[in-house]
Order: sequence, then structure tokens, then C-alpha cells
Amino acid sequence: MKPLKTLSFVLMIQSCLLTTSLRAQEAAESEPGIVATESNVTGSSGPLAWLGNPWNHRRSCACTTCDAQRSWEAGYYFGSVEYLMSWSKPRSVPDLVTTSDPGTTDPPAGILGFSSTQTLFGGGHQGTDLRQGGQITAGRWLGVDGDLGLGIRLISLESSTVGFSESSPGAFILARPFVDVTSGLPGSNAAEVVAHPTVGSGSIVAESRNDIMTGELYLRRQAWTGRGYEVEFLAGYHVTRIDDLIDINTVTNSVSDLTVRKDLFETRNTFHGGSLGLSANFHRGNVHFKALGKISLGNMNEQVTIDGQTTITAGPSSPVTTPGGLLALPTNMGNHEQNEFVYVPEVMMTLAYDWQENIQLTAGYSFTYWSRVLLAGDQIDTRVNTSQMDGGVLSGDPLPEFTFGDTDFWIQGIRLGINWVY
Repeated sequence: MKPLKTLSFVLMIQSCLLTTSLRAQEAAESEPGIVATESNVTGSSGPLAWLGNPWNHRRSCACTTCDAQRSWEAGYYFGSVEYLMSWSKPRSVPDLVTTSDPGTTDPPAGILGFSSTQTLFGGGHQGTDLRQGGQITAGRWLGVDGDLGLGIRLISLESSTVGFSESSPGAFILARPFVDVTSGLPGSNAAEVVAHPTVGSGSIVAESRNDIMTGELYLRRQAWTGRGYEVEFLAGYHVTRIDDLIDINTVTNSVSDLTVRKDLFETRNTFHGGSLGLSANFHRGNVHFKALGKISLGNMNEQVTIDGQTTITAGPSSPVTTPGGLLALPTNMGNHEQNEFVYVPEVMMTLAYDWQENIQLTAGYSFTYWSRVLLAGDQIDTRVNTSQMDGGVLSGDPLPEFTFGDTDFWIQGIRLGINWVY
């Protein structure tokens, strides 16, 4: 729903801008003795002098048969609405849920490294699915000559979500794999069995989710122009937020008790920085090829939240809740934060066609890269000191431990849209 809400908000802004522009034009046309031509609109006096040059913000060649300094964007207000089909870099997630062949004893049920064990959730890369979204741009030209543009751009993509949900009366084996550091053997694989014929019934619900939103306030100014091309300088303020989450909940109903465990790993990356770039428009007739290259430099605030909880109900006794689940335990739980310098290059290429005098149809490709982010899967330590589970006192190595696990991230995709000017 985030992309739809963002699109609706900016469409409302664009509608207000368009209404204001049309009213100004009607006022100019209705003024007695005044004709809204380039000469009286851009002059130093007259009722429309404050508008600058609303319908021809740049001086264009009067010839209708050549492309010399021809600018399609001849309006006072400009904007675009684009539909995005995007793909992001796959997210690394460790093996989090396993099963074993029917009849496998406990152990080695659910333990990694055995031929009878299969991974049900995690164990590789997630988030390779198509992500739909929207990009909206709105702005206006400023100054008497209309040669400086002020714009805002908003991008929102739907969540990239991978979910898992399975329950079993016991015949189908469900387990949570980890590395048991209390066994005395390095790298000793183990598993907490959630559902098994000898243990009882159980269920596991897990989710991996990623969200991205970007906003930018920018200025654009003509740098060079010639026969069939225009180049602009771009400078602005860029904000991006990338959230990532892994949530795992298990329920085991054994003969003696009911055990509920919860593990949560959540990251929030917030980028603030300045951007500089160039935009080029090559055109012939009604067809345009546009290329944009830009880089943003700034600070990425990285936050990690790790939380866990276990509730055990033994027979008729009251439930007992203790901090820590399986991979989220007191040794790594808490809120963690750091700031890192990050660079964010962006490339866009677009083909456009002048469908109407003030409307363009566009199709293009875009690629954006963040040099450092935190993703939830990279914050999970699968080494567990089981002495601290279920409210126990830690004895031995303080594991799992927390360390910031930075990685890079990118998103690319196809854009289909409409540009308009008034």
C-alpha cells in the first residue's frame, strides 16, 4: 500500500500546480489588450512579468523544420508519473528452518550436514522477486528567463516479502538448526526440534521483508545546448530509507509443556546526502533519448534491533516468560547503531515520444547502488551457547554475539511513464 499512498499524495500536489498554471494562463488571455506572447510575457513590465516565461521558459528556435535549440519542455510546470518494475540485490539469509526424511530419529532430525536434512526457509539468497512501485516528479521553472528548475522526486516500491508457515502434528519433522558451542566440539551442528513423532506437534511461522523509499529535492540548470541536444546540471538533497526484517516464531506442544519462541532481527538504514549530476537530452523530431548520471555522497545511519522471547507453560502452571529465543539471546539482543559514509551512484536511460504538445510517453531503465547497508540476515549469528536459554545463567563463551555486518545493495528496473509540462 505504500506506493499507492505516495502516488496519491503527489498526484494531488501535481493537480494543484496544474490548476494554478491554467488559471494564470486564462487570466493572461482575458486581460484587455494583452496577448500572452513571448515578447510581453518575458518583458520587464506588464501583468504577466512576475511569471517569467511560463509557456516558453527557454528561447527556442523559431524554425519549425530544424532541431536547433529545440526544447520539448517548454512549460512553466513540469512533472512525471512512472510505473516501476524493479529487481534488487538478493539478500543473504542463513538456514533457519529445516526438516528431515520421515522416520529420522532425534537426533539427527533437522541437523545440517546430514543427507536426510533439507532446508525449508533461508539457506541462500532471498528477494529475487519482481517489485512493483512508482516514481513521481513535480516541479517548476524559476526566474525571469525560466532557466532554473526546482523539483521533487519520490520513489516507493512494494515490500519484497518471503514467508514461510508450516504446522505438523508430529509426523512431518520441523526444526531450527544452529551451532551448539557448549558441546565442546568446534562447529558442532545441532537443531531444536519443533515437531517430531517423539517430541510432539508444532508450528513455525517465519518472514523476511525488505522495504525501500527514496526522496530528492533538486535544482536543474541548463549547461550546454546545441543542434538536437541539451545538457543540464543537477544538484540536490537525497534521502533514502531501506528497512529489512527477519521474524521467526515457533510453537512446540509436547507431552509435558507448551513452548513458544520468538526471534526478531530488524535493520533500518537512513541515508542523507547531497547529489550532483548531469542530464542530457538528445532529440530528433518527436523522438528523444535521455541519459542521466548522478552520484550522492552522505551519511548512512544504520540501526539494528535484535529481540527474543520464550514463554513456557508446564501443565496447569502459569506461563513463564524469559528474554531470548533461539538465535536472539541476551548476549546479542538490544538496539545497536552506527553511522557510515556512503556513496550512491545512479544511472537512468530513457526513450521518449512527444505524444501531445505537452505530454510525453516514456520507457527507460534505471540502476541505483548503495555502497553500505545493513540487512537482517547478515546480523544473525548461528553459534549458540545454550546455557542461557529459557532463563538460564550464561556459562562459557557469550554467543551468539553481535557485530555489524555491512554489505552493499542495489536496485534496477524498467520504467514506463508519462511526462507533462504546462
